[in-house]
Amino acid sequence: MPRIFMMNLNSKMPILDELFGHLNEQVLINKIDVPIEQALRLYSSTESVNCTSKEFRQIIASVYRRIYEQETIEFTFYNESEALIQAIWILEKYYKGYETTGYDGALYDTTKNSSDGLQIVLDRFIEIIKTIERNKYITQTFQSLIDPSDWNLRYEITIELLNRFDRHCSPELKNLEPVQLVNHLEELIFNIVTTTQVMRSILH
Repeated sequence: MPRIFMMNLNSKMPILDELFGHLNEQVLINKIDVPIEQALRLYSSTESVNCTSKEFRQIIASVYRRIYEQETIEFTFYNESEALIQAIWILEKYYKGYETTGYDGALYDTTKNSSDGLQIVLDRFIEIIKTIERNKYITQTFQSLIDPSDWNLRYEITIELLNRFDRHCSPELKNLEPVQLVNHLEELIFNIVTTTQVMRSILH
C-alpha cells in the first residue's frame, strides 16, 4: 500500500502542474527531437560509403552546425572547426557502438562491414544530442519555475511528487522521507519524467 504524505491542503501545486506541462513527452518531441531529426534529414551526403576520416569529420561537423543553427534548439553559430571540436567531444564521451566506443569507434563503425554504417553512426550521434538537449531543457525548465531558495515550496513539491508518482518510485526511494529528498528535487523530477516516458513507450 503506498504511503500518503500529508501536505498543505491549500496548495494545489500549480507550479508542479505547469512544470509537467512543459515536460510533457509530446512537447519534448516537438521542441527537441523533431528539429534535430530535421537537421539530419536536410543533410544529404554525397560522400562515398567508405568515407575517409577527413570526410567523416566534415560530415559530423556539418550535421552539428545544422542542428545548432536552428532557433528552436539553442541558436549558436559555429564555424567548421568549432563544430568539429564539439562533435568529436560528444562522440568521444558518449558514443557506444556494438563493440566500439568513442570517436575512433564511431569512425570505425562508419566503414565496418555495412553499407549503411555512416547512417547508423549519424543516427546514434543525433540520439546522443537529443538526450543532451532534453536534459538541458528539463534543467532549465525546473530552474525557471522553482525558486531554489524557497525550501518550503520545494518540500511541498517533493511530497506531492511522492504521492502522485508513488508507483514509479523505486523501493529504495520509497523508504526515504520527503525531507531527505528536498535537496535532490531536480534529480527526482528528472527521474520521474524519464521513467514515465519509458513506461508510456512500453505500454503503447
